[in-house]
Amino acid sequence: GVVMSTSDGGNQWRTGQLPNGFGFLYVNAAISCANTTHCMVLGVISAPNPDQCTGAHPSGPPGSVGCSSGSTTIISGIATTADGGSTWQMRSLPPDVPLPQLSSLACASATICWLAGEEAVPQTIGNVQNGGSAFVLGTTDDGLTWSKVTFIVPPGAPNYYGQSYMAVGAISCPAADACIALGISAQGAKSTPAYRYMSSP
Repeated sequence: GVVMSTSDGGNQWRTGQLPNGFGFLYVNAAISCANTTHCMVLGVISAPNPDQCTGAHPSGPPGSVGCSSGSTTIISGIATTADGGSTWQMRSLPPDVPLPQLSSLACASATICWLAGEEAVPQTIGNVQNGGSAFVLGTTDDGLTWSKVTFIVPPGAPNYYGQSYMAVGAISCPAADACIALGISAQGAKSTPAYRYMSSP
């Protein structure tokens, strides 16, 4: 991955320094800047693969659903800058968020940011089980610590093929104590979950 910044409206650009092991995939890169110097970026890092195939595996050969042959897997990572993008520091996500796959982020201030996505926590809704759960992470100290918010699906809520509540997608936080986000649903779903967060500071 590469990161560049400009201070003259795009006429000239300078290359910044990303943390070792931090990169980007075209499908999940996102950035949010609270001001001209403080930004948070969503990228990817490598992590140990908990589903690595070893010898015979009941789910099938390596690479099949249920296991993969690699010793590592790609998960979401976060980096922040306080100098307008010249240098970046990686931030750790909480250990109680297994294999995070983040979709978006929103920073309401230089220290308050929210991340949205999916964690590898299976859930059963009605009589359908899927492989992930929607969640949001919030920080008030620029990513040094995080608080996790999970969601309970209301009984009877539409859940198209068990794929309506697996992840939180786009998130927007116009203020430190107010956010709205949209769920990610299957293509044929006739509805999309909407998530709202409001709190006193």
